Amino acid sequence: MVTFRRDLASEPFRKDQTMQSITAGYRGLSLLIDLNWDRLIYLGTIFAALLVGAWIGGSL
Repeated sequence: MVTFRRDLASEPFRKDQTMQSITAGYRGLSLLIDLNWDRLIYLGTIFAALLVGAWIGGSL
């Protein structure tokens, strides 16, 4: 049986690989935020409305 998995413990991380991973992760996260910013605003609005409703309901 042939396996293509590298043993990461035997090979030390190189600085350039780590930086590329961080950069790729940042790009992926920023893409998700760019695509879903309207959903975040939608959730924030619902959360704010629930807080205001709880505040008004608690003061009555």
